[in-house]
Amino acid sequence: MKKQNGITLLALVLTIIVLIILASISINMITGDNSIIQNAIRARELSEIDNEKEQLEIASTQAMSKDKYGDLRKEGLISQLDRIRSQMPTDVTGDDTLYVEYTNSHRIYEVDTDGNVDYIGDIETAKSVVRIKANQESNTIPQLVQEVTLTISTVMEYADDEITIHYGWTTDENAEPEEYDSATTTESEKTRNRTVNVSSSKFGSEGNYYLWVKVKVLETGKETTKKFGPYAIKENTTLVAAESSPSSTSKFLNGNLERRQIKKITISNSLQGHAPTEDKTCWDVSTNQKGKILAWYEQIEGTDYYAVTIGQNGGVVANTNCSNLFGAIGYQSTSGEWTPTVIEGLNNLDTSKTSSMGSMFANINTLQNLDL
Repeated sequence: MKKQNGITLLALVLTIIVLIILASISINMITGDNSIIQNAIRARELSEIDNEKEQLEIASTQAMSKDKYGDLRKEGLISQLDRIRSQMPTDVTGDDTLYVEYTNSHRIYEVDTDGNVDYIGDIETAKSVVRIKANQESNTIPQLVQEVTLTISTVMEYADDEITIHYGWTTDENAEPEEYDSATTTESEKTRNRTVNVSSSKFGSEGNYYLWVKVKVLETGKETTKKFGPYAIKENTTLVAAESSPSSTSKFLNGNLERRQIKKITISNSLQGHAPTEDKTCWDVSTNQKGKILAWYEQIEGTDYYAVTIGQNGGVVANTNCSNLFGAIGYQSTSGEWTPTVIEGLNNLDTSKTSSMGSMFANINTLQNLDL
């Protein structure tokens, strides 16, 4: 008999195992998350996004060039997009910020007032997009109370009960507040933009504070958090009260100068580098005598009169009683040499705590102008 060649059962099993492994590798390369097919799909999608974005940028530029003020207007953008409507139909919504949806792909793009185009995503992604802005992200000028206006913008329109807004304050810029307060808006209908006013009124201690804001879209459950600051809070102190019945020869705010010697008073929102010292030209005029509100003076060149500045970082907080505060400043009889008296910077005088202003500007017979 002729000798016949064959394979053993073990060799056959090993061959089948190797073929299965090679097949699984090949299938994964074709259909896996990082497969040839998926990479091709992603490449095609990115190419489509680039094409849509490019068409939108061209339309935005042309719309702005045809506007007599060079602005991007909704009507102008729609007009320019009409030229590609048959191949790439679009839907444009929004007011200042415009949102363009390509109705075939359902991709949404944001176009700002300067014509800049930003890809948002598909409709499901757009539902969760929230942008939070503050009227001033950082305010290092110390205030007794920091008032912040927040603008909450969403790509989709939502009613007030479809989103939640919470805010909190911390002194640590890296740690969120342990508790948040809820904020309400005044919008009665569905909208993309809403404003919320929040304040730091519950804080009395001096220092830098950070504002944290959380906005949650209830439909998607996604929450967006943003931090603003630092916001500087100053100590709750006020300017000392004036004498009840000052005369022209009485001392101004317990200083060295007589009221009749002062021809100019300036209210400043800064201490301008001054500090309580033994210098007789600078003195503390705050109620708690902690050097938070100071007054200093210098002689007006060529005269016997003086200019006084009252300063506090963030503006001077007036006393609850401002009676006679500037009374008899620069007083001079009609028979003497006439020199005008000047009061400047009253916009830096915070009178929100003041309840009495009786005779606040009494007997200043050389005052020409007063900007209230």
